[in-house]
Amino acid sequence: MLKRSLVNVALALALAVSWPLMAAAADHTGMEGMVGRTKVPHKKTSSLDAQTVDGIKASAQLNDVREAMAKAGKEETHHLLVFFTDQAGAAIKSDVVAVKVTSPDGIEGQALPLHGMGMHYGVDLKLAQPGTYHFAVGTQFSDGKKRQFVFSSPVK
Repeated sequence: MLKRSLVNVALALALAVSWPLMAAAADHTGMEGMVGRTKVPHKKTSSLDAQTVDGIKASAQLNDVREAMAKAGKEETHHLLVFFTDQAGAAIKSDVVAVKVTSPDGIEGQALPLHGMGMHYGVDLKLAQPGTYHFAVGTQFSDGKKRQFVFSSPVK
């Protein structure tokens, strides 16, 4: 019993210490031009067509963040944001969100997880090749249904 209690205390301490570090790593608000509490100039933001699948609406946005990422020493050029709402327009959370990106030359990348970032899910992407990219966003909500939303956007 004492051994189990010590293990639980150790796990709780490990989580308490690591959680702020993980949150800080995902926070882009200190980087100029990044999404979060700072605004991205409209000329660097592309709204993608919204789609509804089985009663869930997905709206997506693609932000060009290459300057801010370069200043931070990162290779990613864009931030993909996806918002989900129910039929009443209320924001909803998904249990799983991932995206597969297809480049302009038709090469499909591996599935990348999107992380919950307040009211949206997001991921930083390296979209270096000019042309039209396709984003297949797969989800699974609490109803157990898997849904896929497909968005496209040109990148210069």
